[in-house]
Amino acid sequence: MAGAIIIMVTYGHRVCTDNDPFIQLAEDVRRTSEETPGAALVDTMPILKYLPSWIAPFKGRALSVRALSVKMREAPFFMAKEQLAAGKADGSDEELIKNCGGVVYSAGADTTATALTNFFLAMALYPDVQRRAHAELNAIVGRGRLPDFEDKGKLPYLSAILKETLRWKAVTPLGVPHCTTEADEYNGWHIPAKTTASQYIGNAPRPKGTDSSRKEPKMPLRTQPEPLSVLVGGRYFAEDSIWMAISNILHVFSIKGPDGGIKQNDIQWSSGLVRYAILTAKKLVRLQF
Repeated sequence: MAGAIIIMVTYGHRVCTDNDPFIQLAEDVRRTSEETPGAALVDTMPILKYLPSWIAPFKGRALSVRALSVKMREAPFFMAKEQLAAGKADGSDEELIKNCGGVVYSAGADTTATALTNFFLAMALYPDVQRRAHAELNAIVGRGRLPDFEDKGKLPYLSAILKETLRWKAVTPLGVPHCTTEADEYNGWHIPAKTTASQYIGNAPRPKGTDSSRKEPKMPLRTQPEPLSVLVGGRYFAEDSIWMAISNILHVFSIKGPDGGIKQNDIQWSSGLVRYAILTAKKLVRLQF
């Protein structure tokens, strides 16, 4: 199944039988790859590669494996090109391509910007959290450079700030409405086909002892895996871009609220699919070097 999915996603070729030529070709290459490491003396004595072929049978085998590998790489590629040229390839519809390209920006730009806005607000509301992040960055990264992805695993508190910011004020609390394609039964409830389901994150169960409406600046760091099972495919790209932004911002700036601070009553939240904070002109968040 995994091989069929990969072939379908990569080349648009539907695998219908166990003896599909592309699957068989890939399996042949996989088997030869498993047998190759250490199988020939040349693997440990590279100088043997200069022997003539008539006394070095491993050379003939290497050429055969190379030919298989090249065929595995080229055969499905040229098949996909032929399907595209003939107008028979799945996913070659221009309207579909335009829709996919258009939704990338609309789905990613405002959500990322909103998450960063919430981060600025959180740092202004909780300066102690910001000071701990500054201390961690100074200890691990130092003052001579900016953080990069090689530092990510060494900055657990900064990663916790990112996760807590996303939890504190969900960017899309309403979710996207879904529709059942067929009738279903769930926990004794009958769900008819064509039923529209609208999710609201505020209805999700809250862990005991937490307040989902309040940022938790003093929660202990936890190392267990995140309780996430189904997520959008761009999750890692989005999280990495936000992490890079907040790590560099906190390494260079201190984020401060207006004189007198920010009170919860000063904050209004937008309505709609994406929710962001609205602050009055007198309550703007400031950056200081």
